[in-house]
Amino acid sequence: MVVCLPILTQPGVIKKALQAGKHVFSEKPIAGDVATAQELVDWHASLARAPLWGVAENFRFVKGLVAAADKVKEIGGDLVGFHLVQATLIAENNPFWLVDCTLRSSSPSVRSTGMLMRNRTGRKVPKYQGGFLLDGGIHNIAGLRLLLTAAGQEVAQVSCVSSLLKERLLPVDTVRAVAKATNGAGGIITMSYGTDFKNVTEIEVITTNGRVTWTPGGGVQAVWISDSGMRQEDSLGIEMDHGVLAEFEAFAESVETRALNPRQSPEEGLKDLRLLEALLRSGEEEAAVKKVGR
Repeated sequence: MVVCLPILTQPGVIKKALQAGKHVFSEKPIAGDVATAQELVDWHASLARAPLWGVAENFRFVKGLVAAADKVKEIGGDLVGFHLVQATLIAENNPFWLVDCTLRSSSPSVRSTGMLMRNRTGRKVPKYQGGFLLDGGIHNIAGLRLLLTAAGQEVAQVSCVSSLLKERLLPVDTVRAVAKATNGAGGIITMSYGTDFKNVTEIEVITTNGRVTWTPGGGVQAVWISDSGMRQEDSLGIEMDHGVLAEFEAFAESVETRALNPRQSPEEGLKDLRLLEALLRSGEEEAAVKKVGR
């Protein structure tokens, strides 16, 4: 069963489907906040014979990002730095901005659940934290974590300044943060959906052995020192894909084998949300240091 519903509606529907014995593939983010997501993950883990539950995060299946993660593993070394830089403007005619987030159904059984999210203003007046930073930014967080985990690391803490550049993109549309990985390496995380004059997405991981950079249009660039001590460079011109077909194929295979693809585990979705929520909480508290782990 594919659950692709408004963010705040999803957890209740996911739970009902799992209780009915259905395998569930649910849209990102895993939930609107960490507390709700953690409760659902713990509940699912407590089931004696739990159906499969996968979280659909297509960035973990984007060919360029997967190739970049493989390159990070190949180069090896200890993490020494990283960054995620994303900036764009969500224009007023953007289809993702105009979408109606009201769940409509003629089914009495659906109406009787009391879980309808009546928000005909859709993303224009979000009922969840972060607005577009949660709904769209979670993809970038997943991409960053894909490369960091390839280096054996996670983001451990952040200190963030948040702002609202475009009043209509409330509650905030921009986060700028310094971050620290589990091994102490520093990094930068900056995302903005209210930037008029910049359009960029770049994720980079630097280790003691080299550097790997991913951009949607430019593919993967890598620089490293070979075993012979020579400087090596590689550029993989991988066209941007969205990874959607690949993620559905992966979940279908999981159902056939009864073994969930680890890139679609609820725990991965929860970790994405933990990092994003830490950024938002830090921004609300004037750059207070926030730990990302449970």
